[in-house]
Amino acid sequence: MNPLWLLVQIGLFGVASLTAVMLSMLIESAIDYARDRQDQRQLGVSAAYLLGTIIGGLASWEAIALAGWQLTFWATLKASVDSATYTHRVEHASENILVLLSFVATACGVVCAAFSGRRSPFSARAERPSPRAV
Repeated sequence: MNPLWLLVQIGLFGVASLTAVMLSMLIESAIDYARDRQDQRQLGVSAAYLLGTIIGGLASWEAIALAGWQLTFWATLKASVDSATYTHRVEHASENILVLLSFVATACGVVCAAFSGRRSPFSARAERPSPRAV
């Protein structure tokens, strides 16, 4: 077995796991926020990840479609596992496109979550007491 293929499989498992964890984190933090309206950072980070993942996936699919890929998304999913209907070449290309889509979407989600989890410099200034006030 090709070691690169094993690495891709581990990466795809990680992508699916991270998305499932973030979805459950979003649901749990939304319930907590609805209950006591205290800390909303976890809610923002998980929502930003999922939104970034969706936007990154859609943008990369549009880029692939503009580059000349003729199949629809659902046909690409079907072709990635069906070499009898589609040729082996189309099946292989579909698999590669889906791997690329999932990695790009996850990278966009991670970037969005990283930027949403940072504190605003304006809120940090407002929380610090002024040296003149002391």
